[in-house]
Amino acid sequence: MKKLSLLFAGMFVCLYGLLAHGNHHYSKNSNIELRAWNNSSFEITFDNKTYAKTNRFGLRNISPGLHYMEVIQHFPNKYGNGGMRKVLYVGKINIPKNAEVKATIKPNKKLVVQSLPINNHHYPLHQPQCGFDNGYSCSCINDYGCDNDGYQDDFYPNNGYQPLPMAHNDFNKLLQVVENKKFDSEKLLIIEQAITFNYFNTEQAYELITRFTFDSNKLKLAKSIYPNVIDSHNFYLVNDLFTFNSSIKELNDYIINYG
Repeated sequence: MKKLSLLFAGMFVCLYGLLAHGNHHYSKNSNIELRAWNNSSFEITFDNKTYAKTNRFGLRNISPGLHYMEVIQHFPNKYGNGGMRKVLYVGKINIPKNAEVKATIKPNKKLVVQSLPINNHHYPLHQPQCGFDNGYSCSCINDYGCDNDGYQDDFYPNNGYQPLPMAHNDFNKLLQVVENKKFDSEKLLIIEQAITFNYFNTEQAYELITRFTFDSNKLKLAKSIYPNVIDSHNFYLVNDLFTFNSSIKELNDYIINYG
C-alpha cells in the first residue's frame, strides 16, 4: 500500500509539472522590443510606468491588447540639465497574444510594428543570421517572405501605427493664443513651439495655416508642420490656401524630397 501511495504521489507530481509547463508554453502574453530608426536613446513610459533611458527597450510577459506608450527624447542644455524635451511618439499599441513584437519609431513619426508568434512549432529556434534574439530561423521564414531582420507581417496585420493628434481642447487653446498675437512672426514662433511637442491631423494644420495672410508665411508653416501630420496623405488639401501656384509647387517639392 505504501508503494502504491508513493507511485500515485509521483504520478501527481509529474502531471502537475507537465500542466505547469504546458500553461507556460501556451501563455497568451507577449514580448516587445522598441528602438528608434537611428538607434538614438530615449525614455519610455509604458502603461504609466516610466523606464530608464535606453536605445533599445525590451519588455517581457505583456498581456495582449491595447497599451499606452509615450517615447521621449531629452536634449540637455550646455550645463547638462533642462533643455529641450521632444516627444517621438504618444499613442496606443495593440499587442497580439503569444507574440514577439518588434517596434520601430520611424523619422516620419510613425510606429512600425512587426510580430512573430512565440513557440510556433513550424519554425525552428533562433539562428544567428536572423539578427534578433528569441526569434526563428530565417531559412524557414524566408519561404513565407521575411525582411532583412527575419520578421514578416503576415501573422498579425498590425503594421503602421500612428501617434495621436493634439487633443481638441488643447488645440483650441493653441488657436486662441495664436489669434491673440498681432504679427505673423509671433504666431509662427508659437506654432513651431507646439509642433516640437505635438502631432496634428490635416484639418488642424489647415486651421493653423489659415491664420496667416501671405504665402511666404503659409509655406513656412506648412513645411514645419508636415513632418508631424499623422494623415499626410490628406495634406494636399492645404493647397487651396495658397494664392500662387509657385507656393504649391515649392511645397510639393519639399514633400517629395522629405519622403
